Amino acid sequence: MIVILKLSNGIEVAGDLISENKDTMVLRCPLQVNFKYMVNGYPSVSFVKYAVFAEGDDVMFDWNFVHHVIQPRESFIRFYDYALDKYYYKLNNSIDTELSQYTTEGIMVDEQIDDLQKKLLDSIPVENMTMN
Repeated sequence: MIVILKLSNGIEVAGDLISENKDTMVLRCPLQVNFKYMVNGYPSVSFVKYAVFAEGDDVMFDWNFVHHVIQPRESFIRFYDYALDKYYYKLNNSIDTELSQYTTEGIMVDEQIDDLQKKLLDSIPVENMTMN
């Protein structure tokens, strides 16, 4: 079941709720919801992968940091599914490719690290992203 979590830091995260108990809940393939408000007052919505460098697709959220669990409208669920197919899985492959091309025999020189960090930052959409 796709849900939207409103976290205590203001971030909204959408994902497939796969389990919950009294202390935690687990979302599969969580995407952070980003809003950009237009002049007419209607928001433009985009997603970015939550926990970009995580090993797996499941992320555990502590109930202490979840303010609301929201059932999204059907159009949002379709948009979420589209974003998963279009961006989420491709991003994993892109990140792995990018990281592996800079690790020659497991040793990175400072210039490679700087270049890698710049490319990774450039590849992450940050428009209207909540700053921590």
